[in-house]
Amino acid sequence: MSEQQQKWSGQSVAGRYSLGKYLGGTDHSAVFATEIVHARSQQVAIKLIPSAGVDVDRQLARWKSLSSISHTNLLKILDYGKCELDGDAYLFIVMEHADEDLADILPQRALNEEETRGMIEPVLETLAFLHQQKLVHTRIHPGNILAMGDQIKLSSDSISPEGEPVGFATSAAGFSPPEWGGGTAASGEDVWSLGATIVAALTQKAPTLGEDGEAVGLESLPEPFATIALGSLKKEPSQRISMAGIRAKLNPASAPSPVAVAAVIEAPKPAKEIAKIDPVAVPLSKVPLPVVSERRAPVASARPTVAPDGGKKSYWVPLVGFAVVAIVLLSLPKLFRHETEATPKQDSSKISLAMPKKNGSGQPALKETSQPTNKVTSAPVKVPTKVSAENTTRGEVLDQVLPDVSEKARATIQGKVRVSVRVQVNPSGTVDAADLDMPAGSKYFSDQAIKAAKRWQFSAPEADGHSVASEWLLHFEFTPSGTTVRPTQVSP
Repeated sequence: MSEQQQKWSGQSVAGRYSLGKYLGGTDHSAVFATEIVHARSQQVAIKLIPSAGVDVDRQLARWKSLSSISHTNLLKILDYGKCELDGDAYLFIVMEHADEDLADILPQRALNEEETRGMIEPVLETLAFLHQQKLVHTRIHPGNILAMGDQIKLSSDSISPEGEPVGFATSAAGFSPPEWGGGTAASGEDVWSLGATIVAALTQKAPTLGEDGEAVGLESLPEPFATIALGSLKKEPSQRISMAGIRAKLNPASAPSPVAVAAVIEAPKPAKEIAKIDPVAVPLSKVPLPVVSERRAPVASARPTVAPDGGKKSYWVPLVGFAVVAIVLLSLPKLFRHETEATPKQDSSKISLAMPKKNGSGQPALKETSQPTNKVTSAPVKVPTKVSAENTTRGEVLDQVLPDVSEKARATIQGKVRVSVRVQVNPSGTVDAADLDMPAGSKYFSDQAIKAAKRWQFSAPEADGHSVASEWLLHFEFTPSGTTVRPTQVSP
């Protein structure tokens, strides 16, 4: 922006925002401090963007949609609209106020490896969230990676739906991919721009491209950043590393071990297969068979007590046995009537409602519920559980992150340190909250477990065809040699 535009401080925007201190900008935008006055004043930032060449109505509609998205590492959109300054038309967007951005730091010094890792991890998590929502940031560069206290945030004003025209066609010099031309938004663009940002964070300058369009000089970067940058900065989008691949390179410990894969991926399959079995495939008409055998068992077990001496006793024993069977059969209807009368009406209604759904016919269901055995009266109680299993699928762990424990801290472990973390997962599969399930002995290991748990990714369970929130328990176990974790879905 021009020097004249930096002097806009003090002017009013849309009749409700007074431009304060100039915070920075680029050739196509300017950011000022301002405030929202409600019950108390809230310090915010307002960005001004020339509306020339922008589909104004579409962009305002996007900001309206994006203002409802909430993520820990995304700047919240608070307001937006159109305005005029010095006779020119502008769009404005009001967002949370950040303390500083990466572009402020790099002219002074490069980030070290630990700082670079701390910057990449939340950006990765945020981009994975956006891509899962079929959204693309489109403008990853140091000026859009900000800090609020000790928290990293990404700007929200340039986010575009995947496959649709980008909101702002101007490129970020050195950080826009080779295919950039103001076309449609694609997630591969975010990968390239993130790789370029990693190079800039470590070297204080954007990557250098050779005549073939490929980045050069990456071998001087420390690992794993050299490998990540090399995989990200491919000229051909289809050859670029994925976000999951970047995460695996950045933190190899997050890749599931064979044992964890078996526990996380294989374990849920039997539950799904059982849930998909058609109840008609297990005919209810077979239920009485084991009941009859159980009723006859007491008679059979009494026979060995008869002395096999071939005397007259051997003729009386069958007669006695038949008499016992007859008495039992005669008494069963009375017992059944007694049990039916004692059964709560609520259970009877559940049985009558559930059975037609299983059989597809009312008559077989009536026949089953009238069998004079104890087994039949209790068996239908399980039917509602099966119905629920058909309508609900369990969630799965898509990406698990192990805590980053220093060797020095691990050396202090005597035996094992166990920490259980309870996480609340939203329908999109990301973690909204993570807390200790019960007090743990070590604050350090508890904090590391919670920090790692917040970065897990899940496939949401479904109920009646809709994704629903879920709750999981993550059981971390720290030992001097490593860390393992056992996930358990608590609900639904």
